[in-house]
Formats: sequence, structure tokens, C-alpha cells
Amino acid sequence: MVQSQALNTRRMSGPEPAMLFGGLFVLGAAYALPAFWSRGVSPIPPCIFHQITGQPCPMCGATRSFVAMAHADFGKAVYLYPLAPVLFLAMLIGIGYTAWVMVTGRRIRLHLSRRAHQNIGLIILALFAANWLAKLLWLGFGPLPFPGA
Repeated sequence: MVQSQALNTRRMSGPEPAMLFGGLFVLGAAYALPAFWSRGVSPIPPCIFHQITGQPCPMCGATRSFVAMAHADFGKAVYLYPLAPVLFLAMLIGIGYTAWVMVTGRRIRLHLSRRAHQNIGLIILALFAANWLAKLLWLGFGPLPFPGA
């Protein structure tokens, strides 16, 4: 069941401002990171899991994939992290939704049963597991953003 809930007049309270800022920050970073990478600098620390095991972690490639999505390189994005296009689209929808909530003062609520919440969680977990398995078996770490990264 879907409901729309009116908020109080303080639209800047609640999680929406932080969610909007976080989404815009990630989107901005996805556009800006190639400027750093082209100079051989990465402001993001290296993956500890990859350094220790030599294998890609469950999120290895997600940053590079978001950068590819931000620059409309969909093939590279899917190759680097197969779930990235879906996550990137979810982020854009989240940015739009939080902006809408802050402007209109209305939230959309989905009333799902406990069983439905569990099923959605299991599906998301299975998608991330399948994504990591694809990285381990076929895709590997992918190309580095710059030599020596």
C-alpha cells in the first residue's frame, strides 16, 4: 500500500537534507575523480581487502563504474561493476525524491509486511552475491583508473 504523508512545516528536518547532500556529493565526485586520476592521484584510499587477498572485494569497481556512468560509458560501467547502472539509477531517483520531499513537504510511504521486507532484503543480498561472484569468476578487478593505482 502506498501513502503520501504530509510533513510539518520544518522541511529541513529529518533525513532528507543529508540524503540529498550525500547523493549530490557522490554524483559530483563521479564527475570530478577523472581530473585527479589523470594526474596520477587518487583521493580514495586503496581497497584493504584487495591488498591483502589479491581478489576484488564485493564493492571493487563500484567507484570506477559510477565514474563511467556519470560520463555515460555504460559498457565500461557494467564491465567494472554489473550492478552499478541499477545503483546509479537508484541514486538519481533518491536525489530527485529527497528534493521533491524538501520542496513539497510530502513523503511517500510504502507499507510492506515483515515478510515482504525480508524477501526484498534477501533479493538484494543475492544480487550483491551474484555480482561479487561474477567479479571473482569472470570479470576480475578490471582496468585501473591510472597506472600504479
